[in-house]
Amino acid sequence: VTKRETSFGNPDLVTDQGNRYKLNFGSTEGHENACPGHFICYISKAGDAHDDVGLGDPDDMVDEGDRYRLNFGSTSGHPNACDGHFM
Repeated sequence: VTKRETSFGNPDLVTDQGNRYKLNFGSTEGHENACPGHFICYISKAGDAHDDVGLGDPDDMVDEGDRYRLNFGSTSGHPNACDGHFM
């Protein structure tokens, strides 16, 4: 059984905290797959907690089942995520 991709929409800021991602949507609308009705939500992931590492403002954050994909909409990407790449 293959897991379907789940989009978390277009957060204003994604932050890697090691053991989770912090998604900031900039409004209390959030996203129906992440945190409907909330400004900020957390997506758990494997790893040890560490200081915040900003991953920028992706056009879309997608759960692929075994990894997360950040789509930046241009080849500039983000220096902490995928510098010089679209995804």
